[in-house]
Amino acid sequence: MSTDPSAVRPGFVKSGALKARDNVVVVYSLGGHSQRLARQVADLLGADIFLIRTERYRWPVFGVLRAAYDAIRGNLPEVRCNVEQLSKYRCLVVGGPIWGGKLAAPVTAFLEAQPDLPQALGLFVTCGGMAPPDAAVKATEARLGRGLSALMWLPNKLENTDEMTRRLAEFRADLEKVIKDSPASA
Repeated sequence: MSTDPSAVRPGFVKSGALKARDNVVVVYSLGGHSQRLARQVADLLGADIFLIRTERYRWPVFGVLRAAYDAIRGNLPEVRCNVEQLSKYRCLVVGGPIWGGKLAAPVTAFLEAQPDLPQALGLFVTCGGMAPPDAAVKATEARLGRGLSALMWLPNKLENTDEMTRRLAEFRADLEKVIKDSPASA
């Protein structure tokens, strides 16, 4: 976790120029890649941003081993996130890492705990490898019982590259198409 005082904190609201409060980014990050990407996605969408938290993986070495074990076994940890009333948002973007070929357990746990997700639902994932996370995306869509409005995956080694900038722009364009047609927030 970053010690930077401007880093995203639970419940920290960061508003951009594009109808902040209509869009929200919710992210889980163990190593920092997903959190940094979430901040850029939130800036692009003018979105509020919240962190998914869990105590289960907080110990450095043991936490990583437990995370790998949970990914393989499909265990879901108890999570908390200070975002309330997802229904007030037109667009929800959820992000996190891929662990063992699957969406990180805290992200899956967060999604499964949400009874009413907005129509516009985007997912971004970060991963150590260069192969697309197709199996993780299909499994996530199956668990949700619906498709995603937009998807972006970013291998960690592409962070802060022109390719990352291109993928962010494409992700934003895909989301804006859906946001434009989704019901206004309450």
